[in-house]
Amino acid sequence: MSDIPFDKYEAAGNDFIVIDCRPDNRRFEMALKYAHIWCKRHFGIGADGILAITKPHDAHNHAYMHVINSDGSIAAMCGNGIRCVALHLCNSGAPGLLHIETDGGLQTVQKLDHNTFEVTIARAELLSTCDIPQADTQWHGTRVDVGNPHCVFETPDPQKALAQAGEYLSNHQTFPDRSNIEFIRERTQNSIDLTVYERGAGPTLACGTGCVAAAKAYTAARHIADVTIEIHAPGGVLHVLIPKSGAPKLIGPARHVFFGLL
Repeated sequence: MSDIPFDKYEAAGNDFIVIDCRPDNRRFEMALKYAHIWCKRHFGIGADGILAITKPHDAHNHAYMHVINSDGSIAAMCGNGIRCVALHLCNSGAPGLLHIETDGGLQTVQKLDHNTFEVTIARAELLSTCDIPQADTQWHGTRVDVGNPHCVFETPDPQKALAQAGEYLSNHQTFPDRSNIEFIRERTQNSIDLTVYERGAGPTLACGTGCVAAAKAYTAARHIADVTIEIHAPGGVLHVLIPKSGAPKLIGPARHVFFGLL
């Protein structure tokens, strides 16, 4: 098999290897096999995950996005990654309104300017609350399904909580398939700080679906809607519109970093 072309993208510090598998589906098989090697910091390209683009099941849609975490596991959806895929498709001549299939449902992505995209999230459902003990700490969280599992915890110090409990909570028996974990703190009204521990990747600078989960939990706890929540992650600022009815919208940037061959 000849060299595999790839592009490196980032969105709010979440970085990805994007591989277009439409010309040769064997590239997808290679991505599944070698993701844990290619994503290694210092020893590989380095990334939070691989975004493999394949042909859509429905010819009316533009592409199918597969999300492969840095440990080789599969995620159903990636809110930052899909903006990178949308930018990649637009750079290849696709229109500014895109319909992208994922394992977490059909996502609609609108290009707002040269590098900013609005994602209409196909699934964002509040589930149950949970209480998880850790030594002398009791973690009270809100579980949210955003096509992949999340649990959101409000805490006075998100950075400290991430270091103390991110990995512990993500792998807790409460979550049979593991969970993405978000720690949030209110900065001002409708503005929050966020840290995240992603299952399959560990601590990352941002998580798009995690921002949606955080906004859902934040607004539900305060009984508000029809608001835009400003979310400050270590990698940048994202915005989530929570409507009174209908799907939430995630707004943020994406950036092409470099091109290479594997």
